[in-house]
Amino acid sequence: MTRNLPKAALPPEPRKQASLRREFPARKVASLAGEPMQLASAPYQRNGFAIDFETVLAMDNMPFYSGQTYLVPTNQSIFLGGNVTFYPGCVVKMDRVSSLRLSGAPNCLGSMLSPSVKGSVLEAKKCTLD
Repeated sequence: MTRNLPKAALPPEPRKQASLRREFPARKVASLAGEPMQLASAPYQRNGFAIDFETVLAMDNMPFYSGQTYLVPTNQSIFLGGNVTFYPGCVVKMDRVSSLRLSGAPNCLGSMLSPSVKGSVLEAKKCTLD
């Protein structure tokens, strides 16, 4: 019955389903050109920085989470209202002309071994309570 069908309509040859020995697929060569591959590179530089911070903006009930770095923008006075919570290990960075102002007592959830705030906010002594 299948003899009369065109070749495209015939079912494909069955593939091997199992084997008693380990078999690997045939290797395919990516390129035969043999030309050298050009790689991007740059010389090592000792000085640099990583951009891994969140910018602090004026808002209410802001949490400062553990392991996160927060940046108070240069030459800015940021006002935070409501319940401001400093979790252990949060990092707040600012320059000497920026300030962080809180409208009430902050919730500092740290301890002597794991302080709530690390970074230049403590060194600059610009964190004030109104």
